[in-house]
Amino acid sequence: MIGLKHGSRGSPLSRQAADSCPDIDDENLVARVISLFDLESRRKKLGEYLDLLKDFLPEGLSRAVAAGDDAAGDDAAGDDAAGEEFARRLLYVGAVHWENVEASEPPIPAKYLPTDYAFKEIQAFYGRRLEEGRAAMLGYFRRVFVG
Repeated sequence: MIGLKHGSRGSPLSRQAADSCPDIDDENLVARVISLFDLESRRKKLGEYLDLLKDFLPEGLSRAVAAGDDAAGDDAAGDDAAGEEFARRLLYVGAVHWENVEASEPPIPAKYLPTDYAFKEIQAFYGRRLEEGRAAMLGYFRRVFVG
């Protein structure tokens, strides 16, 4: 199996592959593997997904939640409309993100990925939004499931 040798790409499975899979020294094999996983299509798909993700989880919504947190304290995070909306959006994105980004990421050595391959940027952006919405999601879960 081919995996990452030159650094982690984020998910625990990717990190495990990075530690256990060899690099590819045969350029012909590299070309076949890249073709097999259709990296050009994947690059385009990830770029489109990043644009959609940024539109769906806009900074303005994140800032509105942060402003509500500052005014109300972390215990009330997500009690306002912006917090609830942000929490719902983060939850909606979770399954789509896992399927489209994490679970379907091919085990290709990072040095062979296109320069504009958005995987790391997507992970960084989504990770920031999850951190910003953490309190709002907890508040939402408390209201919905605890009562």
